[in-house]
Amino acid sequence: MNIRLGLFAIILIALCGCSVSEPINRKIKSLYHTRWTVREGVPKDVIAVQQTPDGYLWLGTGEGLFRFDGVTFQRYEPNDGSKLFSGRISALLATKDGGLWIAHQGMGMRTSFLKDGEVRSYASPNPLHPGFVLAFAQLPDGTMWAATDYGLEQLKGSYWIDVGPHFERSWFYPQTVFVDHRGTLWANTRTGLQYLSPGQSQFQIADSTISENVDITEAPEGSVWMASAKGWVRKVTRPDGSLLKEFPLIVAKSLGIAFTNDGALWIATVGDGLLRAPFPNQLPSNRKTFEDALEHYTERDGLANNFSDTVFEDREGNVWVTSSRGLDQFRWSKLIPIELAHGATYISMAEDPSSGGLIVGSESLMRTVDGVVTRVLSPPSRIECAYRDPLDRLWLGGVDGLWRLTGDRLLSYSLPSGLTPSGHNVQAMTLDRSGSLWVSFDRNGVYRLNNGSWTRSGGLLNFLTDTALIETTDAEGRIWFGFKNNRISVLNGAQLLFFSPQQGVNVGNVISIYETGRRIWIGGDEGLEVLEDSQFHRINAADLEALKGISGIASDGNGDMWLNGLSGIVHINADEIQRALANRGYSVAVERLDYLDGLVSAPEQIRPLPSVVKTSNGRIYFATRSSIVWIDPRQVPRNTIRPIVDVESVNANGKAYDHPKGLRLSPNIDNLEITYTAPSLLIPERVHFRYFMENLDKEWTDAGDRRLALYSRVPPGRYVFKVLAANDEGLGSESPSTVIIEIPPSFIQSIWFKTLCAIVILLLLWFVYALRFRQINAQIRARLYERVAERERISRDLHDTFFQGVQGLLLRFRTATSRLEREQPVRLMLEEVLAQSHEVMQEGRQLLTGLHAGVTDMVNLADAYTVAAKELQRIRMVDLQVTVKGEPRALNSIVFEELYKIGREALGNALSHSNTAKMVIELVYSSHALHVRFRDYGKGIDPEILAIGFRAGHWGLPGMRERAKKLGAAFSVWSQTGEGTAIDIKVSAATAYTSGSQPLLKKLTRMFRRRK
Repeated sequence: MNIRLGLFAIILIALCGCSVSEPINRKIKSLYHTRWTVREGVPKDVIAVQQTPDGYLWLGTGEGLFRFDGVTFQRYEPNDGSKLFSGRISALLATKDGGLWIAHQGMGMRTSFLKDGEVRSYASPNPLHPGFVLAFAQLPDGTMWAATDYGLEQLKGSYWIDVGPHFERSWFYPQTVFVDHRGTLWANTRTGLQYLSPGQSQFQIADSTISENVDITEAPEGSVWMASAKGWVRKVTRPDGSLLKEFPLIVAKSLGIAFTNDGALWIATVGDGLLRAPFPNQLPSNRKTFEDALEHYTERDGLANNFSDTVFEDREGNVWVTSSRGLDQFRWSKLIPIELAHGATYISMAEDPSSGGLIVGSESLMRTVDGVVTRVLSPPSRIECAYRDPLDRLWLGGVDGLWRLTGDRLLSYSLPSGLTPSGHNVQAMTLDRSGSLWVSFDRNGVYRLNNGSWTRSGGLLNFLTDTALIETTDAEGRIWFGFKNNRISVLNGAQLLFFSPQQGVNVGNVISIYETGRRIWIGGDEGLEVLEDSQFHRINAADLEALKGISGIASDGNGDMWLNGLSGIVHINADEIQRALANRGYSVAVERLDYLDGLVSAPEQIRPLPSVVKTSNGRIYFATRSSIVWIDPRQVPRNTIRPIVDVESVNANGKAYDHPKGLRLSPNIDNLEITYTAPSLLIPERVHFRYFMENLDKEWTDAGDRRLALYSRVPPGRYVFKVLAANDEGLGSESPSTVIIEIPPSFIQSIWFKTLCAIVILLLLWFVYALRFRQINAQIRARLYERVAERERISRDLHDTFFQGVQGLLLRFRTATSRLEREQPVRLMLEEVLAQSHEVMQEGRQLLTGLHAGVTDMVNLADAYTVAAKELQRIRMVDLQVTVKGEPRALNSIVFEELYKIGREALGNALSHSNTAKMVIELVYSSHALHVRFRDYGKGIDPEILAIGFRAGHWGLPGMRERAKKLGAAFSVWSQTGEGTAIDIKVSAATAYTSGSQPLLKKLTRMFRRRK
């Protein structure tokens, strides 16, 4: 068995699964047909069609080379900017390595090879070669052959070489070339059909019949076939490759033939539309039966043109037919339609026990077996209810009658007396375990037929009087009746049970009841429910609209459920059902089949019911308002081809880049559009995409069927755009398609601009800080000057008033004393008092001098600390070190005095309390601050005192802090037990020095002037 036959067998086994079922023989008219014309974008005059491994369908036309992804026909231009030789294409051939050979008409012997977006050109070494390529062929070893209107050519290196002189007759005007799976090269010439076997150097004649416009192809089982526009199609070889001299001819003028994987032969004819031979190897010799074995599809059926050119099957099993008017596609749909009589409506159905097919009731009664519909008879009225009972009897109900089908005859039953004359259509029927038939009549309720006698409600007093919309008998013999408005009644022998919203019924009108796996399922306007523990529970779906209007339910051999609803036919996998039963909050994933799968319309919601019938051969039939479709769950065609995603173009601010792999765009990208696709030709409407822009997106975006990604105001950076696709079955791409996009920053987005902005901002902040600092310093200086002025005023007032008055009193006392005798005790006492008063006056003058000028008139700060330390060393002798760093500068008098007093307090505390043997005073004069530090190496300050900031009854540390605060200085105390204490004061230069620090701009100006 050859490779193609083996592949066909594998596909067939995969479709069938583990269950054994009869292969489906689908007619051409049951296939899903789509037509594209110029109105839908098809280019004119399609000459050749091929498919490359990436999934694109390539069309060689009179207008140039086009490719089709299932949605858009796009003229192809190479990535590298090169051009094809001419706009008119005469032949195409896709190679297994992903390349595409292109033949150009009207340019002599010129061809192109397209691969990975790059085009290489091949021509004849003779620039005056008059021929052009009619067909390509490639041997298994990669050798390329071409049939031209001048001769047979072989590609050697970069040139096409005329091989006529070496292969004798084969050069004589070949019309086509073809290579079969054995590597045999076939060529049809004006001397007949010839072939070159592998390893041979000479062509052999297979058939000397001269044919015109020949096409050659190979069947899946290995036989070679040929077609001719002269009016015949025939088999040339047996499956083993041996020549076949006699075989029935298919009489048809054909320009193109093709075999599909199911073994059917498709024939494009000249004027007779499209022909299909489902079993070409079993064609009868009888002329009449031979014609019956061929299926026809013409313009009347929707074909674009009865004059077709080529037939081609793609990797997903689609069949493409080209013509001058457009492109036709045929594909297997999951649902197979049954062609009923024209105008059929209100369709009821039941399994036909005699054939395993279906009995269909409408205006006429029909029987269908394997898609073939035959008319049984015309009933007295329209059939609106069909029921097959457990005894394999067929009951039919109509507008005004009840019948049982016996063979091809209807056995009529009288209706109950007292029915409403205006309407008593049979709504539903079921047989109980005693053999009685329960019939629901529209507007009249339920009646029981037993031995030819009718009883309303079966004689039960508490039975609901409304019309039962649906009836069924379960495996235990219980009869279930479904009513409007969430009501169900169950008859178990003589016991009648009721279910309502209190028992969980919440589906609206109950229009379907089904038993499977000893569970009762109900469907209605509002959803699907299942009965468990005497309570109905809702089944939720991820697709919110999927479970609306469920008018029919069935299950297959795997436990999967099939529902007929308003949104289409819904398939729920058995595993999903088990999850929903185990977790009542779970939402099942569903497969929804709609018009893309062959569904024509929605089902009825009131009558006829049920709208789903499962037959004994495993097939499930679904009725809609005007049609019936069916499916074999064991042979559902599945698309196993993973889509390959292709980024078609990137548009940045209106500038397009086609087929990009890596891009460096200009700065300031306000609008970025990325167009992508995934050539999946089976059902492109269901191809879904997800994309992600690395370094920009936070998560993958579910784009649905949209094939465009939009971004606005993309900042500069390096991005990787990734896109994935899933086909109509949800089968995803093996890997994403990626495009690297780099967007450089503009000047205002660059790091230099940002750095410059940062510097400017820092300078502005520094300027604001300096301005505020100067303001604060000015305020401190103003307060210091106010204090100095106040002290001077107090000094003057004391000198001019108090001290002058006291001095006058002392003079008067001295005058009075001088008049007393020297020996008098009183004079001695007064002289002592006057001496003490003189000392007090001297001290007062010293204080007054200090109040007026402070200690700055005497010494600088370092000397002042030295003098103060020597005076205090009367308390305790220590090793004193005073160091000065930087150039000493003149201090403001108040700052000098406050620092002096802080230092004197610090020295006094250290000598009195620290028990230190060494004392260090350090002064640091810098351009931005004056730093003074007092350090002793004594026992340190108690941590508790240090924590609260002072010792009870002592005000040394608080006093120092207050003085530092007045200066706006930083004050800190460090102390460690056994290691000593350090007091730091830092005063800004603007406050401390009599001439503050120079502004930066002034300094820079002075430096610049000095350099000049």
